[in-house]
Amino acid sequence: MSSRLQWLDVAKGGAILLVVLHHSILVSSDHDLTHDAFHSLDYYLKQMRMPLFFLASGITTSFVMSRSSRDYIATKLLPIAWIFLFWTIVLGVVLDGVFEAAPWDEGGLFHYLAEAIVHPKYGMWFVLVLGILSAVALLLRNVPPGIVFVGSLALTLANDLSLMPASFGPFAKFMVHNLFDYAFFYFIGLYSTQVIVSAVSSPKRTLVTLAVAVIAFVCLNMLVKFGSSHYFLMTQTARATAGAAIGLCLAVLISQWNAAGETLSWVGKRSLGIFVAHGLFLFPLARYLGERMEGVEHAGLITPPLITVAAVIGSLLLYLSLSRAGLTWLYILPSRVGHRIMSAVPSRQSDSTG
Repeated sequence: MSSRLQWLDVAKGGAILLVVLHHSILVSSDHDLTHDAFHSLDYYLKQMRMPLFFLASGITTSFVMSRSSRDYIATKLLPIAWIFLFWTIVLGVVLDGVFEAAPWDEGGLFHYLAEAIVHPKYGMWFVLVLGILSAVALLLRNVPPGIVFVGSLALTLANDLSLMPASFGPFAKFMVHNLFDYAFFYFIGLYSTQVIVSAVSSPKRTLVTLAVAVIAFVCLNMLVKFGSSHYFLMTQTARATAGAAIGLCLAVLISQWNAAGETLSWVGKRSLGIFVAHGLFLFPLARYLGERMEGVEHAGLITPPLITVAAVIGSLLLYLSLSRAGLTWLYILPSRVGHRIMSAVPSRQSDSTG
């Protein structure tokens, strides 16, 4: 990635920190260690973190869409599948099966993974949804972008307005809801990369875009707060779009500050390592603090930030330690492995001639 797009890594870094904070607020709440102020803050941050994450993911995907189908599958889809399957097992063993039998003892490992695909746990829905959207992007890449863009927007709006079916077979409702809810932002990033880059190509343009986004964000949320309850459903996509725009503009501005920009960019390049592993530290720490901070004054103000910092640092230390030991393949499937797998799959031409 060129240095002029450092803000993309900054955006990923900021988004992953917000994701860990969100999970810290949730697990702290389970132990009555979250102040109401964090719930209010989380309500507004929800309109930014995942829309920004999927927007950035779509932009990243746009850089590899020109590759051949086999190369795209080898370097994009197979690594996502690997991350989902491997870390689903790891998180299951550590967080479900610690001090007990392995979580798949009764039904077997394949049954456990099949259940995880329809009902992902520990935040792994993001990896699964990202893989689905990346596969859809490949299947639809010969379709005019306008049709895909309008179609994804229609699905997202229909989902917001509860017009989509209540269930899709065995798939968890939250997973299906998130798939439709964030598809729009993924395809915005995928098909509007040049427009987005142009909108933040100079400090003046960035500030103008930020001002418009902030005004829209405030007005829409005021409408929800003081208007009819129907406005909540009707404005969800608009509020999330404004939130994602705010996050992106802030990332661009922060990237201009050497220390802050470089730090968040460094975190952003390791966002996947933080995302998949932060639960290994977050859940045990929340349980530990829940037992020892009961009755402590202002514990609800201290616990969520404390858990967030500890989970991020722990995930990064684990990632750096495993990387130094030559085990980066635990996070990123080596491209040679992906290409070797694809080389074993007959090409379309060989299928037609064989």
